[in-house]
Amino acid sequence: MSERPSKLFELILRICAFLVSQSRSHRISITIAYSLLVGIFGSLLTYVVHNLLVEHWPLLILFFFIIFFSSLLFCFAVYVLMNNLLDLNEKSCRDYLTGLYNRRFFDEMANILEGSAIRSGECVGCAYLDLDGFKAVNDNFGHAAGDELLREVADLLVGVCRRTGDILARMGGDEFAILISVPNRAALKAQMKRLQDACREFSKTKTEIGFSIGFAFTGKVNRRGQVMELVKLADMRMLKIKEKKGSKK
Repeated sequence: MSERPSKLFELILRICAFLVSQSRSHRISITIAYSLLVGIFGSLLTYVVHNLLVEHWPLLILFFFIIFFSSLLFCFAVYVLMNNLLDLNEKSCRDYLTGLYNRRFFDEMANILEGSAIRSGECVGCAYLDLDGFKAVNDNFGHAAGDELLREVADLLVGVCRRTGDILARMGGDEFAILISVPNRAALKAQMKRLQDACREFSKTKTEIGFSIGFAFTGKVNRRGQVMELVKLADMRMLKIKEKKGSKK
């Protein structure tokens, strides 16, 4: 017996892969369109069989139900596989503790944002954050308290990055990064000021920690690799700020 998957299974996998690559609204539209096509095909097939078996109504009814339930079974199989693929994809790109994107997915999304910015002529900004005093929280209150603090910081940053297209990730340890693209530098600076203000207010309620934030901005993105250079620059500026403070992780 051949080890190759059946043609039907290959077709299901291709449909699932295509649907996973689409946005949620597109997946719904495609699924509705596919269901309509299946229904039209089933109706046409039943009409043809009806003309052939016009005097055999029991057989015609049986054939109709076979087509109907086979279509439902196929749709259900596609649905299950699609959701399994979506779950696997979601888990692979998320940080287990905070639910934010992880570093690997951040890099992938940065490349996508870069391509979009090149086409649209938008400006890109990056903020690289590190918590001051996080090590002391772990040492004095335990790792459970440190984990809870990281989740609270993640919630804070999610509240700031509400725009569609903002990329927020936990880069590892107590470091976070944000990438945004907007039409001009003034909008970038306004968004980064919102971030600074939010972090400042958070530090007032959590006096044991603070934030070291490195910012980097670019004009219109016009070449590949420019966004990742921006991330590295923001990271370096964050480290310099942290060194000036004399704080330790």
